[in-house]
Amino acid sequence: MDNERGLRPAERRIVLGAAVGLVFGLCLVGSLLAAFHAPAPRSLPVALVAADDVAAHVQAAVDSQQPGAFKFDRYPDAGQARAAVADGSHHGAFVEDGRDAELMVASAGGSVPVNVLTQVFTKVAAAQGQTLHVVDAAPLPPGDRQGLSPFFVVLALLFPSLIFGAASALVGRGARAEVHVLLLITFALVAGFGAATLADGVIGALTGHFLTLALLLALFSLAVAASTAALARINPRGIALAGLLFVVLGVPTTGGPAGLAHFLPAFFQFLQPILPMSQVIPAISAAHYFGGAGVAGSITVLAVWGVVGLVVFAAVTGLRARAATRPPVAVG
Repeated sequence: MDNERGLRPAERRIVLGAAVGLVFGLCLVGSLLAAFHAPAPRSLPVALVAADDVAAHVQAAVDSQQPGAFKFDRYPDAGQARAAVADGSHHGAFVEDGRDAELMVASAGGSVPVNVLTQVFTKVAAAQGQTLHVVDAAPLPPGDRQGLSPFFVVLALLFPSLIFGAASALVGRGARAEVHVLLLITFALVAGFGAATLADGVIGALTGHFLTLALLLALFSLAVAASTAALARINPRGIALAGLLFVVLGVPTTGGPAGLAHFLPAFFQFLQPILPMSQVIPAISAAHYFGGAGVAGSITVLAVWGVVGLVVFAAVTGLRARAATRPPVAVG
């Protein structure tokens, strides 16, 4: 009679699944809105070439518009400032030589930073009676006119890598650790090289750096899949933690497809050097648009996630296999 009035086990599992899905969805909504509902530049790196008195005036004029929006680095000449924009270390460069005002921007770094820099420094130049000349020091290639491809190719790999890591850990409990590790690596390699082939050879969205792109995507896939598998092997509830790290926090931390990495609240900016997704997207952009600056550091972060995930997964699997084969202790 109690079973007839209460929920059956299958019905309880449906309720639990619905609850988990709702919590995950609401967490993602909250995270995305917290990151993007009011984007504002925060310490956006800008190179500055100007005399001391002009530099002080520029700093004061910018601070009066948007306090704390920009972080200025002084450069001795326009050539070095342009190089700082071209390698992706700075979103723009303002050059003032007493007669003209020039703003160098990097459209490859995102449309929003370009728009904000142009608006702010147009006012700065106008206040000095000058016309601002805008130059694109890092333009986008014909195959990716909006610079959206790095974000979306990574986003497309995120979910299958997360799902495979979780599913393989749950359904492959009887598999040998070395075979399972090999399958995780194989999955990541096929996913990375397959996605790079589509992006480069088939669609032509990200061209000219196939091996770098394939390596970065494979390492990202391995970082997500191996870490998720490790968490799921420790405890199935660890899948929720993986979803929190790689989706709820990982996606907004990237700054999205519009280049908002320097427009996020401090909490998300703190996570950017740590999480795989916020490392792989700028690395792909750097390889294709900025001469490869910073790619090695991102590869290191991704490799650490992948290797640690594989080691933890193999260790937990091995410990449980030995515990299962250990003979029972005689009592009495």
